[in-house]
Amino acid sequence: GIISLIRAAVPSCSAAVRRDFARGPFFRTFLEGRARIARLLTLMHEAELLGVVLPEFEPLTCFAHFDYVHEYTVDSHVLLALWEFEDIERDPDSRFHPLAVQMKSRAAFRLAALLHDCAKPLDGDHSVIGAQMARSACGRFGFSEEEVDFVEFLVREHLILSVAVRHRDMADANLISELIRRIGTRDRLNALFLLTHCDIRATHPANWTGYLDECFWALYALLSKRLEMHGDTPPFEQALAVYHPSGSEEPSRAAIRVHCERVQDPGYRNGTDFQTILAHVSLAEAHRPGEIGMHIVRHETHCTVSFVADDRPGMLRDFSGILTASGQSILSGRGAMRMDGVVFDTFNVCNAWQGGPMDAEREELLRTRVAGLAAGTCSPEALMRQFRASRARSMPPAVGVPVFARFDNDLAQTATTLEIRAPDKPGLLYEILSILTDFGCDIRFIIVSTQANMAFDVFTITGPGGGRLMDEAHRDRLQQHLLSSLTA
Repeated sequence: GIISLIRAAVPSCSAAVRRDFARGPFFRTFLEGRARIARLLTLMHEAELLGVVLPEFEPLTCFAHFDYVHEYTVDSHVLLALWEFEDIERDPDSRFHPLAVQMKSRAAFRLAALLHDCAKPLDGDHSVIGAQMARSACGRFGFSEEEVDFVEFLVREHLILSVAVRHRDMADANLISELIRRIGTRDRLNALFLLTHCDIRATHPANWTGYLDECFWALYALLSKRLEMHGDTPPFEQALAVYHPSGSEEPSRAAIRVHCERVQDPGYRNGTDFQTILAHVSLAEAHRPGEIGMHIVRHETHCTVSFVADDRPGMLRDFSGILTASGQSILSGRGAMRMDGVVFDTFNVCNAWQGGPMDAEREELLRTRVAGLAAGTCSPEALMRQFRASRARSMPPAVGVPVFARFDNDLAQTATTLEIRAPDKPGLLYEILSILTDFGCDIRFIIVSTQANMAFDVFTITGPGGGRLMDEAHRDRLQQHLLSSLTA
């Protein structure tokens, strides 16, 4: 075929191609085009011509990046990201379409997408090294200095939004300020957000889940407001300023503010959806000692379940166990306590078997078990034993997988971040939370992610006396207990 003929001719014409096509503005003009550029680039790669024009791309050919996210070789992944971009451009119904059509330089964006993983085969931080390689490549194709800076920025920062959503607590004001500093403008945010979406979808379309979509758009909205007219006004203050109670049953602004001031977690008000805070205030006003209040909000892809109860050790662990045993897959969670000893534990969950929000039957089962927990007739530990026994053979084991439990005291000012990677198994989260509770840790925030039977979980925790886990011996003991459990 024609591809074979071109491939055979490449060695004899490569010098001419480099002179006429790989230098000067021609390739930049080509990348700026609207007509199926991703297909043409794919054909060029199949004909072994793309690596001649763009030598930085050549080492990616058939290069496999071994992790639990990427389904394809790096060259295929990069080209798929460009296909994703063009699909969005052609689909006016896509939520990302406005970001694509408003792109100032389509050529610069495409080149950044082509080169965002160009340093993967090299040792070191591939984002930083790749940004340097991308700047050098831009110099050959006649890009303006503004476009060169734009390409370098996208390659260098192409992971920061993904890391923020998947591994950090977005209620952390320092995190948001750092993202604003590194991104700088609305145009750069739009392009970076679009590249992040295309990058994740190109690992495998299933990796961009409905819940992940909501999380990314929430971060995008937060950063957009900070970059535009709202300055440094926190999201909670913005929501409270426009809130008007529609009746006597809805809490007043004063009650909401007093409630938030009494919550001891500094990330609570900006890390919790405003509607969920309203539900917490109403639940707190109706709370009686010994009771457990519950509130469920249904979203398109998941449910937000809030519990209000008197504090005791292991409360968040017990709620997670009841949710799991009631057929819910936990996506994230946040624990907060008021000065009066009332706790507000909030989870985002979806149906563990079918996805989507909780059905009516599961909700009734959950309410029954929560009432039993309050009455002392329902044991989360016993429920989890039954659950693990029923699911023991339903999940194939991940063999030969490296397991880790890492602590970081630099990501948050007042808490320690714990990252865990381990083979997924029924009741894994409950198991981890049990160990953390036994070691006197208070769990503020949880992110749960599962891919290819592997769990990637992130916890924001404080020690027995509050604050970060600074006692190295205590951390080492905790780490050993976690690793022993995760590898059992």
